[in-house]
Amino acid sequence: MRTIFSKISGVTFDNRQSLIKKYAKNDASLYIKKEPQNKYDKNAMSLYIQSGFSIFKKFHKLGYINADLVAEDVCFKQEVKIIKVTGGGLFSKKNYGVNIELTILDQGDKGYC
Repeated sequence: MRTIFSKISGVTFDNRQSLIKKYAKNDASLYIKKEPQNKYDKNAMSLYIQSGFSIFKKFHKLGYINADLVAEDVCFKQEVKIIKVTGGGLFSKKNYGVNIELTILDQGDKGYC
């Protein structure tokens, strides 16, 4: 098992900047979902953040695991951790970004492949 650090890809598409501003916090957990029907990358793995609890629980897509990482045919621990939300701010014209920590599992470990 090894830990790597990366950034979420695709954070400037759709409504993701406002979702990051509203829900993404340092140390928050993200969840992986495979997207085999993705027209740009059949190996795409999207990252979701949860809001609400119980029957009010919703998941919001923040972006994707970098394509270079999923192309390596590796398995990830299901839970991904936000290390730092970058950019944005009240008077800033910079987009938000999200730095994450992923755990790559050894062969035979159960995870998200």
